[in-house]
Amino acid sequence: MRLPKVSVVIPVYSVEKYLASCLDSVCGQTLKNIEIICVNDCSQDNSLEIIQEYAKSDNRLKIIDFKENKGVGAARNAAIVAAQGQYIGFVDSDDWIEADFYEKLYSASNNTQFDIIKGADLYVEIGDKYKIYSQNDSIKQNKYNFYAQFTTAIYKTRFLKQNNIYFPENFKIYEDISFILQVVYYAKSINIIEDAIYHYVRHSGSLDTPVYDAATLTDFIRYVNWTLSFVENNDFIKSDKQILLSRLAAQISVVKQYKLECDLDGNILSELHKNVVLKKMRI
Repeated sequence: MRLPKVSVVIPVYSVEKYLASCLDSVCGQTLKNIEIICVNDCSQDNSLEIIQEYAKSDNRLKIIDFKENKGVGAARNAAIVAAQGQYIGFVDSDDWIEADFYEKLYSASNNTQFDIIKGADLYVEIGDKYKIYSQNDSIKQNKYNFYAQFTTAIYKTRFLKQNNIYFPENFKIYEDISFILQVVYYAKSINIIEDAIYHYVRHSGSLDTPVYDAATLTDFIRYVNWTLSFVENNDFIKSDKQILLSRLAAQISVVKQYKLECDLDGNILSELHKNVVLKKMRI
């Protein structure tokens, strides 16, 4: 049996308003030899029924149905475990991709030579307008500048599984940044192409749009501690450590402005920021 070239992972949670647009763009890919893994994270609307209808007419679509809400990290991890494709790509269920997105990315794999193939910059749709967010030029200068936009790339499945690379499940924000950090650290080869377009639809319910209440800030602190542990326990050169810790300190500074919107003691974030800055100075 011929293995799929790409396994497309779609975590789904209560997105019935946007789901058809997402599935149409994935099912309509010009690269036909793909598998589509939808993970229903115990949706509270008709999302599961929509997926099931698509599965009736497209046998490439597989459904993993969680009976309790586990979070987007757990949903993506379940799909990684199940994936049979040579590469894995991720599409959020409220976004959409150009028809030739995965064909262009897979064509640049050079017979699966590369661990990562990174596509074009992110097209962010805000209502009837859009912005383009660029990372590719900076990634060419240093691979650790690839820290967001993980959906604009595909990742060799064997590479992920051999290095035990998964999304953290004990925090529900910035789990994608933690995933990318692992990927970039272990990757031996990255190919960047200036094509293949991913459309990120920005709205209040987007999967990666955090609401900074106390629970979210607690998750953010877990993310900071996870990142510090990963940087300290792996072999980074001095300049790369400085890049990572500088970015982490900047993220803490941004989140600190939200502390008054919840009951979390702002001193915790201040101490975290101080700790990160001191670690950077000691490198």
